[in-house]
Amino acid sequence: MARTSSPLDISGRGGGAPAQGRERSRRSRIWRCRPAGSRKDSSLMRSRSSSNCRSSLPLSQFARGGLIGCISTSTSARPNRTLQACGRVSAPADEEDITSMDFTDPMERRARDPSGMLELILRLPEMCVEAWALPVQPPLPAVRPAQIVALGMGGSGIGGDLLRAVLYDEATIPVTSAKEYRAPSSVSSDSLVFACSYSGNTEETLAAYDEASARGALCVAVTSGGALLARARDRRHPAVVVPQGLPPRAALAYLFLPMLAVLSRAGIVRPYDAEVDEAVAVLKAVLARLGPDGADARARSLAAALVGRIPVVYSSSPFLEPAAQRWKDQFNENAKTFAVWNTFPELNHNETVGWGVDPELARHIHVILLREGREPARLAQRVEITKELAFRKAAGLDEIVSEGEGKVSRLLSIIATGDLVSWYLALRRGVDPTPVAVIDELKRRLADHPRAGRR
Repeated sequence: MARTSSPLDISGRGGGAPAQGRERSRRSRIWRCRPAGSRKDSSLMRSRSSSNCRSSLPLSQFARGGLIGCISTSTSARPNRTLQACGRVSAPADEEDITSMDFTDPMERRARDPSGMLELILRLPEMCVEAWALPVQPPLPAVRPAQIVALGMGGSGIGGDLLRAVLYDEATIPVTSAKEYRAPSSVSSDSLVFACSYSGNTEETLAAYDEASARGALCVAVTSGGALLARARDRRHPAVVVPQGLPPRAALAYLFLPMLAVLSRAGIVRPYDAEVDEAVAVLKAVLARLGPDGADARARSLAAALVGRIPVVYSSSPFLEPAAQRWKDQFNENAKTFAVWNTFPELNHNETVGWGVDPELARHIHVILLREGREPARLAQRVEITKELAFRKAAGLDEIVSEGEGKVSRLLSIIATGDLVSWYLALRRGVDPTPVAVIDELKRRLADHPRAGRR
């Protein structure tokens, strides 16, 4: 079952619904790539059709071209034009229903994004370099753990999911992530436990960390300070201290790469230095191309198509599952909108049947498929068949293809794309991407009710 989230929209304008009395067209729109050097979002060629989006081209061909991929062999584009990764989306029947904005205007960007979330998104490559170099103090003792566990919640917890994805088919010991008040019952003195809390005050992580520490596990704190750092120092546990002053979700690099670096430098897993270097280069290219000053308008076009719709994000393989969750989370927190995620092949055993949903509901759903050029053939077959059986009912469908060769590049490139799309969507909806007022209010109310002991 897909995990869902529905934060209350209590900051910003709370826009996003079409103007009263107007409806979105359920017909598809084929977005084609602009020639290099063009910058206008509104000048993308389009053709209207109710037919499904199909392709006879191998997915790897799209992976070479870039990101937003789909998959049409229509010949309506102008001749002698190279089709890279193009996405099938549906647009509103009336373009004026979408908040007008010139994304290339720095003054307008700052007015709508006063806390500077865009700058943090664009700094991801530099953050990766800094995160990979952060020391662990005191140094990790020589250890050969029986298992690795990453504790963390929300933006501080996604790093554990990424660590699990990277090491899944390489590590000779279990690697798990835990997102609750308790440490797994298997944690003991032969376990290596990462406690990740950007603020250092996440109550679930602190409780699980205390439990793991009490069982004698070797614990490593990854935090900017707070109670977690204080407890780690008091217990003489190793800690990686990350820079302060960021929203946790913007500190992704600092909450993921230090764990991989600790394991790599301790000889518990293989070296990943070359993969991180590649990821930095790939991220720079992706963010420059899809950012507000880039020539590639497809991320902006996808955000425009999502206004007034529910994004449903599917990963084509379990490896990309954390990326699908990250896309969902960024839609929640940045764009202040509801979103859903799931992964192949699991969704073929339950959620696919749910696409028997009433057509009036399906017309509000926009499917986003996260894919890889190297996904197993059997999974690719499942995706294509499911598109025909189920996703054809959706109001729109886009396919995003990861970039790079290494695992770190493939995960972070597709995550960076989602971060940008969520930022564009926030500004299209007229909301400030940074504040998460409903989470702040939840924490305030919880503070009025001190946590009781475990039942």
